[in-house]
Amino acid sequence: MGYTSRIQPREHKIREGDFEELPALIFNDDNSNPAQRKRDIALWNKHIQITPEEFMDVIQSWFYIDLRVDVKLDRKGLMTVTLQDPKGRFLESFFSANLKENKFSESSTIRLTSGNQGKGLASEWLACQVELYAALGARALNHKAQLMNGAHNWARTGMYIDFENTEPEKLVRMRRNLKVKLEAFLQSGLINQEKYNEMLPFTELKNKDDLVQLLAHDFIIPEAMASSEGVQINRDFMDALVTSMEEQPLLGQETSPRKEAEEVAGTLVTIWNRTQPKHKPISFTQFGLFQSQYTAIASFDDTDQMEAIGSRVRGWKFGTLTA
Repeated sequence: MGYTSRIQPREHKIREGDFEELPALIFNDDNSNPAQRKRDIALWNKHIQITPEEFMDVIQSWFYIDLRVDVKLDRKGLMTVTLQDPKGRFLESFFSANLKENKFSESSTIRLTSGNQGKGLASEWLACQVELYAALGARALNHKAQLMNGAHNWARTGMYIDFENTEPEKLVRMRRNLKVKLEAFLQSGLINQEKYNEMLPFTELKNKDDLVQLLAHDFIIPEAMASSEGVQINRDFMDALVTSMEEQPLLGQETSPRKEAEEVAGTLVTIWNRTQPKHKPISFTQFGLFQSQYTAIASFDDTDQMEAIGSRVRGWKFGTLTA
């Protein structure tokens, strides 16, 4: 059920010769000390159930043949994979896992250069991890959405909310922030009642795919408020935002609704600055989810989710889907 890797666990132990024809793979710094190298290869045999060639095939099939892959693996089974791209598409890219405890991922970051954003590389990054981790025995992977655009980006790739591993207070804050912003767009006349009613149920965050669905029903912030010329926060929107925040206060919130509304409106300027000079339009979810934090999950046993993620990258390369 769900996604199953076609890569089978290896039947033989890995030897030094298995690395010799893989110059782009750097394993534990390719230590030249024979005794240490022997210990490093023993770690691979203990924790990584596929061959170095299969490991590289998965990554390079998604990120081109010239990608350098730096793998660090310690005695506790902690693995970190860093991708170094000679074509300069990544500012930073790494992911890690605890292979001993079957925790995928411990942490993960991809930061793209400005000219490579919006080209689907984040979706391919996720697909690469799904296929690699499934080959290593995983049945799910997690990411913590905690950068400025992390919540929006992971939802856009098709990852769901992991309710079990997301602190309740973070869900409360994210739910409230989405609602007050959506309400302000309605009350200031920037969206109609029909659009508001269409999106409101997904701000409840009761279902694991609500953020994915919210993006599917997204709208572009009108040019009167955010255009290629800049951001104009009108008085009607600010008043509506303040009123909405007054009616839906956060427990323990010390900032006044007016001050909070000014800070929230200011984030729209930050988003606008990040989308220029491309002059890309700004969507509600980019604004609504800005700086939100939660744990996202891709469950390999969820056929619908795996099919949706796979469709974003034109299909899986090393696995199959079953109902």
